[in-house]
Amino acid sequence: MLDDRKLAILDAIIETYIESAQPVGSKVLAHKYSLSLSSATIRNVMAELEDLGFVYQPFTSAGRVPTEKGYRFYVNNLLDRYDVALREQAAIKKKLYAMQRFERALEAATKTLAERTNCAAIAAYGEDVYHSGLSNIFRQPDFMRSPLQALRVAEIFDNLFSLVHELPKSKDIMIFIGGENPIGKEANCSFVFSRFSTPNHMGGIIGVIGLTRMPYEKTVSLVNLISDYLEEF
Repeated sequence: MLDDRKLAILDAIIETYIESAQPVGSKVLAHKYSLSLSSATIRNVMAELEDLGFVYQPFTSAGRVPTEKGYRFYVNNLLDRYDVALREQAAIKKKLYAMQRFERALEAATKTLAERTNCAAIAAYGEDVYHSGLSNIFRQPDFMRSPLQALRVAEIFDNLFSLVHELPKSKDIMIFIGGENPIGKEANCSFVFSRFSTPNHMGGIIGVIGLTRMPYEKTVSLVNLISDYLEEF
C-alpha cells in the first residue's frame, strides 16, 4: 500500500498530466499543489513511484507520465466524486426528454456525452450502434507525438459492433484502461460505459471512449447520469 506522501504525489501527477498532456516535473508539482515538500523530496518520491510501476520517464531529464497501472490505481482508490451541476442535469434531461422516440433520445444522449466530456461517445440499442465526437479524440496533442495511435483509435471505431458485444454484462459502471479494453488494446484509450434497461426490458449500453488521460471523475458521473435518464425515458 502506498503511504500518504506517495498517494498525494501520484494523484497530483495524474491530475496534472490529464490536464496538460505533458510529462510532469517536480517543480510543477511543488508550485501547483500544497504538498509542503521540496522539489528534491518530490523527485525522490517520483522515482519511488517509477520503481513501483505507477509512472515512467519518457526520456532522460523529463518529468513523469502515468502508466496504465498508475491510472488503474487512481481510478480504484483516488477518484473523487464529481457532482454534475443541477443546471447541467436539468439541461441534459430536457434535451433527452424533448425527443419523441427513444432512438432519437439515445442519439441525443450520445452527442451530449461527447460534447460534455470532450471524448468520443458510443451507444448501442438492439442492432443499432451510435457514435459521436471522434474528432474530439483526434484533436488531442497526443496524436502529434504518435500518429500511429490515430490509426489504432480508428480501428476501434471500425470494430464498434464487436466491442459492444464483447463487453461484460455487469450492471455496474465499467472502466477499461489501455490494454484492458476488449479490442484496441494498443490504442492507449480508456472506455467508460454503463448498461441500461428500458421499460420494455430491452437493454443497451452508453459510454465514452477517450485517451487514457481522460477526465475520469467527470466522465464517470456523466455516464451514470445519462444512463439513469435513459432508463426513465
